[in-house]
Amino acid sequence: MLEKGLFRGVLTMAVMAISTNARTARADVILPDLPAGSQYQLAFVTTDTTNGTSDAESYYNGFVTAEAAPLTAMLPGSATWSAMTSTFNGGNLVDASNNAITYSGMPIYNTQGDLVAIGGSGPQGLWTGSIENPIYFDQIGSPVGQSRFVWTGILGVGFETNGLGDPGTPFANMGWAQYANAYWFYAGDTFQSDMLSVYALSSPITVPVPEPSTLTLLGLALLGLGVVYRKRE
Repeated sequence: MLEKGLFRGVLTMAVMAISTNARTARADVILPDLPAGSQYQLAFVTTDTTNGTSDAESYYNGFVTAEAAPLTAMLPGSATWSAMTSTFNGGNLVDASNNAITYSGMPIYNTQGDLVAIGGSGPQGLWTGSIENPIYFDQIGSPVGQSRFVWTGILGVGFETNGLGDPGTPFANMGWAQYANAYWFYAGDTFQSDMLSVYALSSPITVPVPEPSTLTLLGLALLGLGVVYRKRE
């Protein structure tokens, strides 16, 4: 009976450890299915909104970082977040591609596990116009709706006007989250005082290797099961 009790205890510990690991992910966020050790980036649309009057990228970076908190908590490592925005900082344009950095060959996904783009300047690059799938989901994996406009400050690659916070105009450029063509980053402009969402891009995220402790507990539980059955024979 003691051996059976010990086995049950070990099995319970193993199941609890596996369940705890499973609960670290939100049911509505789908991460890409990649081999352990692979790296990728995530992109999402913020649930909350802000105006486009600030000319400081640090403001928008702080905004998307705060919005990303529930997503950051479920990711391995310490992901950081940047706003996919172009600002008119002190008369000099800070391009979105220089603030939200992509990496050559590294895939970028939305929070439903759909490929958005491949980092770098290739034809599947994030800043080349169209993307593979829309950045249409927020930080908890929920669709943001077909009428969700997003601050970008981007007019076109290499042709930038109406950046966020530009004192020379009351307007700034916006994108439309439901689209994968060039409308995703430019669908017109609106007053900087309006309240819109912002696109966020993560730093590189590494797919974790399964924790040895969890596998060890499961192995002990299975080993204990074998011992109990052998003693019954």
